[in-house]
Amino acid sequence: MLKEKLIDYVALDFKAPIDKFKSITKSNLYSNFITSLKLLINSAIPFEVRTTLHSSLLVQNDIQRMIDVLEKFNYEGIYYIQNFINDTKTIAEIENSRQNSINTTFFNTKLSVLIRN
Repeated sequence: MLKEKLIDYVALDFKAPIDKFKSITKSNLYSNFITSLKLLINSAIPFEVRTTLHSSLLVQNDIQRMIDVLEKFNYEGIYYIQNFINDTKTIAEIENSRQNSINTTFFNTKLSVLIRN
């Protein structure tokens, strides 16, 4: 699809840091995420990286470690943090998330980190 230019934009979900990835996603696909990230960075396709934040699953330090991964691979776009909204069925039952559980001003990064709902 890349070679045939059938994709004009990608939103890449960064679910969790490596040590939490399997417990949060119920999959072993972290390396696939990294492969996709590198592929997109080296392509001409516009893309964003985003994380849905649930306060009982990810904390400030987890997000910082995810930012560190993005910077390690030279991601230069905006990193979007989206608050979890409990309005659809998920893999498992999950309680509501505390909104605004992180403060973007405390991140050590050159990336632009934005919270959106």
